[in-house]
Amino acid sequence: LVPGFGSLRPSRPLRGCSLARAVATSAQGARPSRKPTPLTPPPGSGPGPWRVDNPTELPGTARPFDLGPFARHHVTDTEGSPEMRLDRWIMKNVCSNWNAAQKLISAKQVWVMRPYCTSQEHRSSVVIPRFRPKCQNSTRLLLGDYIYFPRVMRPAPKRRQRTEHGSEPADWLVSRVIYKDTDFLAIDKPAGWSVTGGKHVGGMHLQRFLPSLRFGVDDIPQFVHRLSTELSGVLLLARHRAAAAYVKDVIQQRAFWHRSF
Repeated sequence: LVPGFGSLRPSRPLRGCSLARAVATSAQGARPSRKPTPLTPPPGSGPGPWRVDNPTELPGTARPFDLGPFARHHVTDTEGSPEMRLDRWIMKNVCSNWNAAQKLISAKQVWVMRPYCTSQEHRSSVVIPRFRPKCQNSTRLLLGDYIYFPRVMRPAPKRRQRTEHGSEPADWLVSRVIYKDTDFLAIDKPAGWSVTGGKHVGGMHLQRFLPSLRFGVDDIPQFVHRLSTELSGVLLLARHRAAAAYVKDVIQQRAFWHRSF
């Protein structure tokens, strides 16, 4: 008791005061902690999935995890060359369109999980897009990686049947000309044929038939644009250098026009 002030004990406990809380706790005894007791991780739940063949499976769960619209591929030593790029794997096993491969990677519709990722990380990446690791076109695939991709695009290697030089007549492309004037040519490109030659194209490219489209002009026609190998459509060619330079300037200035029929 202090003269003139009465008792120093407050009429009600100070709930916001840490000192009052500590005194009350010591007087009433230690309260049990509300924090959950950490579970002991099961054996094998350290770095890496619970099961190598099924990384989304958790121990003690009888119901299999549904990948939804995605499918999974496990990289093994039988893939071929080690450390393959992700975009090249997509173009080889999923789709042969380079632009489509770029969009799948940038939209996180295709992502790579490393071998040290846990089963819970695999599940989270399938359900929540922001938990998917950001991949690039140059991401190297290592042994033991898991690749997730849309289920509708299951890996189906597309093998092209190579044709040797001379299997088609030299004037084969002449029959596919649909428009001709003094400056330009328009041809009907068939599906499955590449515009230019390459390592995996063989003889199925149109560039080797260009000398047959001179029609009395000294210069060999030049492609103004390209179409993908699996597409069919109209290709525009310039018959001489002046026409090719004109079209190049028009495209750079975005002054070209088109008409739909």
